[in-house]
Amino acid sequence: MNHPLDSSETLTKQALQYASILEEENALLPAPAHMKAEILEKSRRPEVQLLVRTQAVAQKLDFFLYSLRVGFAVVCALFMLTGLSRFSSNLSYFSDREAPPITGVLQHKTQEVNTYLNHVSQSIFTFEMEDLKK
Repeated sequence: MNHPLDSSETLTKQALQYASILEEENALLPAPAHMKAEILEKSRRPEVQLLVRTQAVAQKLDFFLYSLRVGFAVVCALFMLTGLSRFSSNLSYFSDREAPPITGVLQHKTQEVNTYLNHVSQSIFTFEMEDLKK
C-alpha cells in the first residue's frame, strides 16, 4: 500500500516539473511595469496606513490583555498555594498525634514544597520591588 507522503512527494515533483516547463517556455506573463509603482502608491495612502497601524495596536492590546490574564492566573495560583500551606499547617495541628507513617512523610514533603514555593514567591516579589526602586 502506498504511503500518504509518497503521493505528496510525487505531486510536489510533478508541480516542480510543470513550473520548470512553464518557465522554459516563457508561458508565465511578466508583471506590468507600472504595477510596483501603483502598489507603493496605494500603500502610502492614509487609509491604508491607518488600517496597518490599527491592526498593530490591536495585536499589542491583545498581547497585553493575554499577559494580564496570565499574570492574574499566576498571582491566584501563588495565593492559593500560600493559603493552602497555611490551611494544611492548621490541619496538622488538629490531626491525631500518631499518624500512619505514609501520612507523616506526605505531610512533611508537602510542608517542604510549600516552604520552597513561599521562598520562591517572596524572592520574586522582592526582586520586582528592587527593580521598581531603581
